[in-house]
Amino acid sequence: MTKGHAHYAVSILGVPFHNVSQHEALEWVETAIASGDSHQVATANVDFLSHAQKDPCVKRILRECSLVLADGMPIVWASRLMGKPLQQRVTGVDLVPLLAQASAERGYGIYLLGADAGVMARAVAELRRQYPNINLVGCDSPKAASLEEMDHDGMLRRIENARPDILLVAFGNPKQERWIYMHRDRLKVPVSIGIGGTLDLLAGRLRRAPLWMQRSGLEWLYRASQEPLRLFPRYLRNALTLLRYLPADILESRSSKARTPGTITINRQSTGVSRKSPLLED
Repeated sequence: MTKGHAHYAVSILGVPFHNVSQHEALEWVETAIASGDSHQVATANVDFLSHAQKDPCVKRILRECSLVLADGMPIVWASRLMGKPLQQRVTGVDLVPLLAQASAERGYGIYLLGADAGVMARAVAELRRQYPNINLVGCDSPKAASLEEMDHDGMLRRIENARPDILLVAFGNPKQERWIYMHRDRLKVPVSIGIGGTLDLLAGRLRRAPLWMQRSGLEWLYRASQEPLRLFPRYLRNALTLLRYLPADILESRSSKARTPGTITINRQSTGVSRKSPLLED
């Protein structure tokens, strides 16, 4: 048996982020599929942190996720300031193509949930164009509604009939995380991941920032230029959240000697993947 590699988790404003690369995240997903258990994965950015500070339920959901990925350079920068640097950011829009490729090569069934019908159709067409052998077992664009008014039974029934290995939910944060968590006991899907606006990008409704902007941490500015009325207020709120809470969190992290990092184990020869990863204390 090949020895697995342990990766620490760093707590940022009470939310654990696991120190994995894009390809290690893919390995983790494949191991989780083989485990036979159900797992929730979050691709979390500063907006997640902002919601988590105001809503204890959102924070609890993120803390109980099996894997939390750093979807944004500010998260990576914060981890460096805390002295526990994350390897890299792992965004939903970067992870989905890796999953699509794995599906095409190894047959993993993928189910897409969310976005409007037009965006879904274009996203599916693009995935099939790029990955002709992708195993898309279903897609569903439910009518826009609040979480309380959604047709949960209908969605769950269609997912159960499709029996996917990977469920990608594009309701936006924190709705998608709430929805997955709400149905965690009924969902028999090995890996459920909230992917935010990834389908909009795949469909071409939104454009991805140039690579130099992605690498320099300016992708947020490019995105805001496309949706200024929606995103500029959000980014201002998120910046204020960091200014308010992060300095004290950094000081506590650097001064604490007793804090022990949580770990996740990646071992492709083993199916022993825990539903809950050990997390740092607040």
